[in-house]
Amino acid sequence: MKLFPCDMALFVRFSGHALANTANQVESSQQKAQDIQRQIDDDAEKVLKRKRKRAEAEQELRAAEHAASQ
Repeated sequence: MKLFPCDMALFVRFSGHALANTANQVESSQQKAQDIQRQIDDDAEKVLKRKRKRAEAEQELRAAEHAASQ
């Protein structure tokens, strides 16, 4: 089977489109991954803040109980 220049040009053109589509999909996936990581980081920060507040409240409660027992 002999390939003509126009056949080769079409092949190159379609290959280029396929590569461009793949690159766009990769970029989109990377953006989604960054968004997910940002959300995870935000959620982790919220959890840490809650833990700190809970620890402070428990410490205040222990101090109040200790003062009440005196």
